[in-house]
Amino acid sequence: MGGVPLRALREQAREEALRLSTRTCERLGVSWAEPVQPAAPIVMTGHQPELFHPGVWAKHFAVQRYVDENGGNALELVVDSDRCGTLALRVPCVRERVRRHDVVLADGGDACYACVPAPSRDAVERFVREAVICAETLPVAGPGERLARFAGCLRDAASCTANLAETVVAARRAYERPAGTTYGEVFVSEQSATPGFLTFAAHLVSEARRFAEVFNEEVRAYRARWRVRSAAHPFPELHVEGGAVEVPLWALVDGTRRAIAFEPEDGVLRVQGSGILRAGSDPREIFRAIADSGLKIVPRAVSLTMFQRLCVADLFVHGIGGSKYEVITDRVIERWLGISPPPYAVVSLTMRLPVGVASSSEEELSALRHALHVAKHNPDKLLKEAWTGAPLDQDAIEELVERKQQLVAEAAAPGADKRAIGEAIREVNAKLRTAIEPLVSEIEQRIERLEASRQEHEAFSDRECSFPLFDPLEVAEAVG
Repeated sequence: MGGVPLRALREQAREEALRLSTRTCERLGVSWAEPVQPAAPIVMTGHQPELFHPGVWAKHFAVQRYVDENGGNALELVVDSDRCGTLALRVPCVRERVRRHDVVLADGGDACYACVPAPSRDAVERFVREAVICAETLPVAGPGERLARFAGCLRDAASCTANLAETVVAARRAYERPAGTTYGEVFVSEQSATPGFLTFAAHLVSEARRFAEVFNEEVRAYRARWRVRSAAHPFPELHVEGGAVEVPLWALVDGTRRAIAFEPEDGVLRVQGSGILRAGSDPREIFRAIADSGLKIVPRAVSLTMFQRLCVADLFVHGIGGSKYEVITDRVIERWLGISPPPYAVVSLTMRLPVGVASSSEEELSALRHALHVAKHNPDKLLKEAWTGAPLDQDAIEELVERKQQLVAEAAAPGADKRAIGEAIREVNAKLRTAIEPLVSEIEQRIERLEASRQEHEAFSDRECSFPLFDPLEVAEAVG
């Protein structure tokens, strides 16, 4: 790749990742194991620096467990190069009703995580107050106690970190400390500046047309196989127009990501809305041009995991979401490079808050909704269950029932005026409904209670609740 044998590039990228990990862990003050020799296995996982749910957190404990039992180096890849958007904590909240609530720590908009400043003391305190208020409404004390401990970790982290990504990672690692995690941390924004990654990126740019051809064909094949209609799923295709070919890299300009296109004939890199870079066509020339220009490039989704799997990790651990798309990465590696793709693993976990709330059955709700439908269109069928002697007397009800039966019979006769008869039936039904009004009211109230119970169950059992509501020791034990 880029004129460097893949084996040599892999040795270089692994050494760079371990050095970055050491420096990062020292800078953030998190516990980490001194790296063993680069030739030892590297087991890696990764995610955006979010307040994610235990299913994502489980990957971190899984790579830790592997190296604890087998030796080697465990690394987390912090994808701080992604668009930040709103970073929030998911927590149930019991007010008038139970509902899912997102407590916002920061809103970075289109900026990447690495380019969003660490939250201020006031922002942290607002976040903690709102989160604690929600947690205190829960019927058990555990989540609130754990959240209070995480709040202390967050305060400490925000006071000594440079950006939002570092804050979240430092707070999480401090919160994890009772579980004894010692895996290393590698930030994508920093790894992207290493010679190893730039060599990979330069090779990719130099083969932009071939890469785009293979990648787009595999994306279209995936959509056809799974009958996906969205042009954005699983990835947008790389745009090819005239002599310009979009490459699977971003340029970070003023904190936001910009698309990059390469014109192979002219050897020009075009950054969306930010000018051009004359880079040449040979990967060594491209490497030097990018390095000398100060252009900050970072990988997009497919090139991100491709680089880690080809050049850094012996095993990359995905969650369920990421693993769905690695079938495309595998095919691109096979066709573009002509080699077998390295292995990857999948780890996930469903863990819910320890709040025992019974869920209303869908069968019961369906039966009650059907009863309301019957009350509207055939109230006579509910008379035996509902009649209490008021507001209509028994004789009046019997007359209405008899009249409806006559109308139904008339409607079935040839040449009947069905519109007029239908209107007459509706008038009779309206009168009959007055006799079952107490029952209708009772059914509506039962539906309302059951729907509230179901919403309460869904909120309390939401697997997306954020990790600060859970005990790291319990999650680590659940991983095995």
